[in-house]
Amino acid sequence: MDNQVVLQCKNIVDIADDMKKIVFKVLSNQQSKFLPGCHLKIKHPDMNGNLQLRHYSLTNICQNTQTVSISVKKESGQGVSPFIFENIKPGSLIWSEGVDGVPFGSVAGEKIFIFCSGAGITPVISLLNDIAKVKGSEPELLRIFYSVKNMGKAYYLNDLMACYFRYEWLDLHVFISRENVIDKHSFVKSGRVSVERVKSLLSAPANNVHFFGSQGFIKNMKSDYGEFCCEDFPVNPESKKSIVISNRNQKAYFHDHQSALSLLEILEDNGINVKSNCRSGFCGHCKVKLNKGRATTSGDSCGLTDAEKNQGYILACCTKPVADVDISL
Repeated sequence: MDNQVVLQCKNIVDIADDMKKIVFKVLSNQQSKFLPGCHLKIKHPDMNGNLQLRHYSLTNICQNTQTVSISVKKESGQGVSPFIFENIKPGSLIWSEGVDGVPFGSVAGEKIFIFCSGAGITPVISLLNDIAKVKGSEPELLRIFYSVKNMGKAYYLNDLMACYFRYEWLDLHVFISRENVIDKHSFVKSGRVSVERVKSLLSAPANNVHFFGSQGFIKNMKSDYGEFCCEDFPVNPESKKSIVISNRNQKAYFHDHQSALSLLEILEDNGINVKSNCRSGFCGHCKVKLNKGRATTSGDSCGLTDAEKNQGYILACCTKPVADVDISL
């Protein structure tokens, strides 16, 4: 087939402990089809020797040197990514069936919103690299909301910061959901991106809104921020549950699709401030009292004494409500 090409590993860059950027030399004339936003289709054996086809977002494309790069995350299991992460070396050959996906297209003069998490930042890096190469391709505004669990999972943060301080049109917001960070820079914050924050930055629906990350992340983002897109992303009203804060006369809401979020994250998403520090169950700062309702608590709640647990106290960072609850802050 015409779109089948051979790639030779040229260089490997460690982005994080569990992320590598692999630079490939394209050994055939397919470069013009590689565009930001597309995926590189790689056919390669998994750890068990079974031939598999996997898609990897392009991280960078260089027309002059005929190279493309992808980011490969270390994963458990016997799949293709673990094999590539552990075994591909400079000089190794990889078989590709070309590209797939929808490229970003021209962004010149556009207003763009991007919601991404974890490895979902890679197509965004590809877009930024492409804009930097072509004079006159700059958007009017590119606003990025990047959500990660901790600083170690903030892939390509140095690249993002370099672009942030270099380009006036780039507005960057990094949210660290499970680690407390000191707000030395306005673009790095603890907690999750809130609907209120997005509404304050975008007053009308926009066509150019993109979501990158896991399927669960994309589903959550589209449900929360779908009003800013032309597409319709309805949320089942019956899935809406409430958190009553009886000592403050406040109320927060969450949906079934947000079941992976902690009580602390849900409250923050509703614009309710809760005292917190480590966000891992050790410091005890986010202690609240569960008056009634059902919630699950992880085994990391060592920030509470046995007496406090017996009195109904829980740690918001380690608790996930599963139904309507009533709490006291």
